[in-house]
Amino acid sequence: MDSGIELRLLRYVVAIADELHFSRAARKLHVSQPTLSKQIIALEKHIGIRLFDRTKREVHITGAGEVFVREARETLLHSQRVVHLTRAKHQPASFTLGYSPYADLSVVGEVRAMSASVFAGVHLKLVSAVTSVQLERIHTGEVGAALVVLPVVPKGIITQPVSREPLRAVLPVDHELASRSEVSLHQLRGMPLICIGRQHHPEFYKQLHEICLRHGLDAVANQDVTTFSEAAPMVAEGLGFTFARAWPERHSYSGIVFRAIKGCPLAVDSALAFRQISPSGVLDRLIVALGERELARTDVPMSGHESQMQINFA
Repeated sequence: MDSGIELRLLRYVVAIADELHFSRAARKLHVSQPTLSKQIIALEKHIGIRLFDRTKREVHITGAGEVFVREARETLLHSQRVVHLTRAKHQPASFTLGYSPYADLSVVGEVRAMSASVFAGVHLKLVSAVTSVQLERIHTGEVGAALVVLPVVPKGIITQPVSREPLRAVLPVDHELASRSEVSLHQLRGMPLICIGRQHHPEFYKQLHEICLRHGLDAVANQDVTTFSEAAPMVAEGLGFTFARAWPERHSYSGIVFRAIKGCPLAVDSALAFRQISPSGVLDRLIVALGERELARTDVPMSGHESQMQINFA
């Protein structure tokens, strides 16, 4: 990129590309809209290229603008990474591990218990955020690794599976299917689906819909929630059904029942994610320890399910 362009201007361009609206981008950047417009006009004049086509109602990014934004994102990413990696070098006695609240949290507890073998003499810091945020933090070096929910396909990220948790159907206790020990997905046809919002894991919707269609269920989410605790009372009221892992069944939720899904086509796959670079000593030991842990598990296989469905539903 032009050496005369400040990082501040790159952030401005990226914000406008994300919002496609100057006023919203200005609020996001905490600057005035006239100031933002003047800065972009000056930048376009400086490089001799129009980045955005705008009218009073709409903003569109030009072909050249798309190239500029892509490179600007990379430049901003590297600018963050240099700071975080430098701090990590300055403080080698600490390691930050991110985790998604929708991943298998029992693994987080096991990681804490690895202090003697993996984190001896190293301060472990755990930070929670959804998978998409954790992947960005891995890229910038803000976290050394993260426990995420598959699938993820970002460039430069390696994932090591650590657990697979089959999903169960959660139904109102008085539903006609509640008397059965297991249900098929096609038997849920016509019932509204209550599930985690698209913004938490966009891939969820695509893969859920595909696998359900193959099993005769056109699953359309009509109610978004953030946690299972929100979904449970809605199911009890008869507003629809939801999917859940096994752990909520161990708690007391009135008015609902958990039923196995025939063939176990749906599951939550959690994985350790890290960059394709030489790992630190701590990360190297963590990778080995989690790999050995998974090899020792015999209760839930990581393969053999008909669809290898991976979603982040709690």
